[in-house]
Amino acid sequence: MASDEKIGIRIGIFTICGGTFIVICIVCITTLLKSCGYTEIESAKVSEHNKLKEDLAHLVKQNMNDPEITTLKVEVKNLKKKLTQVERDYAPYHAALENKQKAERAERAAKAKAEALKRDAKAKLDEDFKLQFSMWNGSHRNTVEYVKERMHNPKSFKHVETRYVDYIEKGFRIIQMKYQGTNLFNAVVTNSIWVKVDLGGNVMEVMKNQ
Repeated sequence: MASDEKIGIRIGIFTICGGTFIVICIVCITTLLKSCGYTEIESAKVSEHNKLKEDLAHLVKQNMNDPEITTLKVEVKNLKKKLTQVERDYAPYHAALENKQKAERAERAAKAKAEALKRDAKAKLDEDFKLQFSMWNGSHRNTVEYVKERMHNPKSFKHVETRYVDYIEKGFRIIQMKYQGTNLFNAVVTNSIWVKVDLGGNVMEVMKNQ
């Protein structure tokens, strides 16, 4: 009876060991198969990549040797040479054009400055000219003095109206003054005088007297 139990235990141990060994073998075989499969896939990918590279290199080589592309390359090269030559030929004209434009700009700037100075000068002359007139009755002082010096009775002078015409560009103005005074018979008469005065207001000449 004891002998039978020992045989049973041995058989059980053998069975367990055998099962374990089989499982280990199955795992090893599966792992090996997976490894082999992975390597084959990677190898296939590498081969496909290399083939694509070769095809691309072949395609580029074909295009590079294409007569039309070669012709286009030559034409582009010739156009670049012509463009360079045109730029060289145009350089003197370009420089001359730039110099002309600079001169025109300088001329415009000088003209603008001259006009500004002219406006400022005229404004100053106009301001000074206003000071030549009486604020009381608007008469031109120097013209009044000129007339009074030549009147029979200067004390009878009475200003009526004064107008003027501007000729600043020519350097003078025309003053027209209407006034009253007594004559030799002590009668009041109305007279008019036109005088040319310089920009300072000084009487240069009598243009008309009536």
